[in-house]
Amino acid sequence: MTWTAWSGGIEAGIFLSDQELAQSGLSEKLGEFFYQVDDLSYSVTDEFLEHVRASSGPLYAEEKDAKNRVAEARKKLGIAELSSLFDITKKPARDRRRNEFLKEWNATLQFLRDIAKQVVRYRPEWVPEASPAGAQTDAFLHAFYYTKVLVGNRSQYDVMFEENRTRTEAVLREYLKWWQELGTAPWGENEMLQVRLPKLQKLLSKDRVLT
Repeated sequence: MTWTAWSGGIEAGIFLSDQELAQSGLSEKLGEFFYQVDDLSYSVTDEFLEHVRASSGPLYAEEKDAKNRVAEARKKLGIAELSSLFDITKKPARDRRRNEFLKEWNATLQFLRDIAKQVVRYRPEWVPEASPAGAQTDAFLHAFYYTKVLVGNRSQYDVMFEENRTRTEAVLREYLKWWQELGTAPWGENEMLQVRLPKLQKLLSKDRVLT
């Protein structure tokens, strides 16, 4: 009977008739389950409540403070509060599209950050060491797409997704090693990192962008 179970738990249920329970052999197993729950349960006594109320005050305050910080972070990031799956409140289509976009946007940003943490360890010799991790990630993904994903005029992303979705970390390391061993820059990545990037950094520096 925790607060999380009451307010934050999401469960999926299935309805089975008595006949279906009997046919599947689940009736006896369900009975055993609830008997076991009963064996492990204890009555809440006055003594127990007195002890809990005396010892849980500081912990409750810390938990409440942590929940408030999480709620504030969710609000700043535009992450909607979790509502009941049975909530039938109609949201405007524009709000739904906005929430879907923000959800995908934030998830994609995290994917890019995770790749950036690794890509710097697989830097090819022709990539300047001072290149930011984000720029190296952009160059790696750009080269990967046009070299490995695009075949002729057709993108193979859907096929590659189905083949690799259960081994994402392993396949990422494979292609990072491929990137590291590239002796020359593909698809103009050299010009991007060595020529355009320094210009962009200069033009977008804090002392240049004043408003």
